[in-house]
Amino acid sequence: MTDQQDLTPDSFLKDENEKNPGSYDELHRKCKELFPVCFEGAKGMVQKPLSQRFQISHSMSISQAATGYRLGATYVGTKLTGPGEAFPVLLGIWICLEILLGLLYIKLGDIG
Repeated sequence: MTDQQDLTPDSFLKDENEKNPGSYDELHRKCKELFPVCFEGAKGMVQKPLSQRFQISHSMSISQAATGYRLGATYVGTKLTGPGEAFPVLLGIWICLEILLGLLYIKLGDIG
């Protein structure tokens, strides 16, 4: 004996509902769960005062645009020009991306 299929209209609707995965919003949400979480980048900074006048800073960044390492050193002199102003100020930054760059800023006194 062979199995006979139910050919009533209700059986077709029942089969269609079983094959329907859901609404568009529900499908979109389920598909988004499959994608990995995007990572745009990270940056870490450490600053350490070695004395009252000398400070070292390190920073490292990881991203698609500019991944690299920076080392900075700052020295503030003992001569005061005003409240909160001292000179000489020496500031050096070494940037290591794909090449090594060095910058040095020196402030020796008031520039009119």
